[in-house]
Amino acid sequence: MAEGKVPVLESVGGALRFVRANLSLVVILSLVSAVLTTALAMGSAMTAATAPALGFVFSLLTTFVSATIFAGLVSAAVKGAAGLGARLTGDALRLWTAMAILILFFTIVFVVLIIPAAFVIGMTMGPYLSDLQAAGSDNNAVMAVMMNYMQANPGPLLAGGSGLYFDLAVS
Repeated sequence: MAEGKVPVLESVGGALRFVRANLSLVVILSLVSAVLTTALAMGSAMTAATAPALGFVFSLLTTFVSATIFAGLVSAAVKGAAGLGARLTGDALRLWTAMAILILFFTIVFVVLIIPAAFVIGMTMGPYLSDLQAAGSDNNAVMAVMMNYMQANPGPLLAGGSGLYFDLAVS
């Protein structure tokens, strides 16, 4: 095996051995995760319209519960199931913090990249504005104008919004 390569079959075999050896722990953590994330998702959905700030808190709690469960499973697999309770909070906080830092980084990158893309798309959209205004709230007419725009200007869309281009072209 080459240096730095991970043997997939050996890794999967190790994971399956861990699950068999710690089946009760895996089942308990999975059930706790399912119940808590479902309850938090329901709370978020019920409060989203009336109290958006509370819905945001529910969403943050959902990410923390997910990070805690994942940290628990990884910690038990790497360090053993013994003493999991003592180290779970620290592991979960470190994992959640790392997730938050990555999300912040990718948000910054997204914002930095979307500004010039939106500028280019806005500059090339000029000839189609009168057609869009004429379409008004007729969704089919708006989609027809947007399809014409996308077919005539694939470069800016592919460079700045390939996901949007693909979604609109497929639908």
